[in-house]
Amino acid sequence: MSCSQCTELSMFKNEGSITFYSRYPEVINAISPAIKTENIVAKDSTSTIVSYFSHQQLHDIFEVIGDIVTNQFGSKIDLYISIENSSDVGNSFFPPMLPFTEVFERVKHPKLLQVIKESYFTNHIQPIISVSDQEVIGYEFLLRSSREEFPFTPFELFKFAQVSGLQAMLDGNARKQAIKYSAETLQAGLLRFINFLPSSIYNPKHCLKSTFENIEKYRVDPNDLVFEVVETEEISNINHLKDIFKAYKNEGIKVALDDIGAGYSTIEVLKELRPNYAKIDRKLISYCDQSKEKQEALRSIIDVAREYNIKTLAEGIERKEELDLCRELHFDLAQGYYIGKPNAQPMLDLVELP
Repeated sequence: MSCSQCTELSMFKNEGSITFYSRYPEVINAISPAIKTENIVAKDSTSTIVSYFSHQQLHDIFEVIGDIVTNQFGSKIDLYISIENSSDVGNSFFPPMLPFTEVFERVKHPKLLQVIKESYFTNHIQPIISVSDQEVIGYEFLLRSSREEFPFTPFELFKFAQVSGLQAMLDGNARKQAIKYSAETLQAGLLRFINFLPSSIYNPKHCLKSTFENIEKYRVDPNDLVFEVVETEEISNINHLKDIFKAYKNEGIKVALDDIGAGYSTIEVLKELRPNYAKIDRKLISYCDQSKEKQEALRSIIDVAREYNIKTLAEGIERKEELDLCRELHFDLAQGYYIGKPNAQPMLDLVELP
């Protein structure tokens, strides 16, 4: 991953040129026949320069070449793209020579691209309670659109960022926004659970510098912050994630591992990473009061967490019976719609739970 993902993008111009480059002539030879002759400005064995005269034409060119790429070469094709404004050829409004697959995603989803570029998002916050006394101890920060004309779901936006090479930009901007929002809405002493993508932090010392600067800028106590791993990809490099956790902890910030008991967040990973908080996957919590198998799995996780001094948080509580069982199993914390739905403002008076 490179810092080019952090480069500020401009939106598409109606006229411009596209340079397709590959080290392999067979790739250029495969895509060239799909392009109208009148649009080809120049061509040699490793590159083709193509003009376009509308955003629709730009989209159509990418659609045709996308089909060829998918059918003949697959997603790991050696094909790179530069897009330039024809009125100012020297001013590329995309970082030069991005992988074709990333640029194709940006062309297909200009609204999501604009959301990330302009940070058209805000936060809703969901209360987290102490299971023992049902007091609110903090909130999880969840990304929401700030403009009706740019709707998205968090999963959709993060997935787009991942395939378009923009996860570092989105992740960094989302962290900054959440820190600022927490300073404006929450009193000191309340925990702020903020998501992050490990893949966006290729160098913790460099990539987290702006995060730490924003914590200082908005005067947020590091002890009130909990950064949690977003469960969207396999944790393939445990040592890298350890380095990220260490960088956070060195600043007095706590860390959480999400979706324990499902996907890639296993008990073994929990033992290896030893976060401050373990968030138990909602699939294990859902109707856990009616499943002996789920109860055994939950007890196993709690036993490990207790051994390593990790606090447990039950996610997705939607029924009284689930919260009752979590209390019986001695969970530390809980959140879910039964307790409180995400909202733009903190719940000053939490509805008394029966």
